Amino acid sequence: MLLKRAFVSLVALNALFVLYVVMQKSASSEEGVSKTFDQHGEALVLVAEVSAIPVKKVVDACVSVGPLETLELAQQAYQRLAARNVKSEIVEKDTLASVDYWVIIPPRPSERQALRLLKQLQLADIDSYVVTQGDYANAISLGLFTVQSSAHRIKNKMVSAGFDAIIQEIPRRQIRYWLEAESKLGSFEAVFRDLNVKISEKSCKSR
Repeated sequence: MLLKRAFVSLVALNALFVLYVVMQKSASSEEGVSKTFDQHGEALVLVAEVSAIPVKKVVDACVSVGPLETLELAQQAYQRLAARNVKSEIVEKDTLASVDYWVIIPPRPSERQALRLLKQLQLADIDSYVVTQGDYANAISLGLFTVQSSAHRIKNKMVSAGFDAIIQEIPRRQIRYWLEAESKLGSFEAVFRDLNVKISEKSCKSR
């Protein structure tokens, strides 16, 4: 009976020893993998993951051509570039064309006072009229000039005569058109040689 119990205990101990050895080998294998990862400091990347990395597109310098006075002229210029497989777009801009210089005597408190001053100016043989509408109603107009020096000459003459004349700038705006494209500057000069336009590089905008 004792011999049988001793045999059973010995078998159990052998089984535990085998289980211990197997567990040690498994732990060593996992530790080796972990150390290999830590030493290299980076994980493996699949080929599919590498191909998915975005590549930045190289864009040529952007070019601006203009101003073009009419939409029809801008469309003709657009077609010239399209015939050369250059993509462009027409951009409309509200630009300052010129400035006029208006010499006036500021608005009087009432129409009656404006008319009285007008009569005084006409008796002095000074060309003038009363403004009847807008922000300058009841002002006295002394002339509209395209040359600034001419306006200043009239104003100084009126001030010397005792009138509080001033110069009001009147901006003249107009619509002009530009072509904008992603291309090299040199390729545009021959295309638009017959047009009175400026060709220049500019910052590319997001499309």
